[in-house]
Order: sequence, then structure tokens, then C-alpha cells
Amino acid sequence: MKHRDFKPCALCGKGMMHRGDPTFFEVTIGRRIISPGAVNRAVGMELMMGGNAELANLMGPDEDLAVAVSNDHKVLICTPCALSPQGIAQIEERILDAAEEADASEAVTAP
Repeated sequence: MKHRDFKPCALCGKGMMHRGDPTFFEVTIGRRIISPGAVNRAVGMELMMGGNAELANLMGPDEDLAVAVSNDHKVLICTPCALSPQGIAQIEERILDAAEEADASEAVTAP
């Protein structure tokens, strides 16, 4: 990561090493949707291969079973926040907030 890529912790707002720990977490939040046609084809191939999913994966078209419906959002989280019980709850909140923001921005940009 370059210097310009560093941002404050998404939870506490402090720097990544504010407690001296050189490790931190980069969390990517994105929204995906299952592609029913691709799933049906994958299941069909698996059935043709006698229920062997590994063989079906080798023999099948190797297509995506889910596609992105929003841009991914990356946030940095310092280790103390990520490992604390309160931090885990905040991360879950942050994921839900990012999903709501993505929905709102897609509604604005939709024709």
C-alpha cells in the first residue's frame, strides 16, 4: 500500500498503528447477486456427473455464479478495534450502512 492509500480507522478514527501494533485489517464490502441461470447450469452439470461437484467444476463452463451489483468499498480497521467485541459489532453496522449507501446511490444513478 502506498502512503496515499492509508486512511484513519473506519471505527475509531485513529491511525493504523496508534497502539503500536503494525498489523491492521483491510475490509472490502461489496454487494453481489446470485445468477440463477448459472446456478441451474452448475447444478445440472453436477447431476450429470453423478453428484460429484469437483468433477462438474472441472467439466463445466466455469462461469460466475454471482455478479457484483455495486462497487466495492474498502475500509481500514486497526487491530484493537477489529479484535474487540465492540469493534465486531461496529464492523457489522458499517457493512449494513455501506450496503444501504450503495442501494441509495444506485437508485439515484438508475435511469
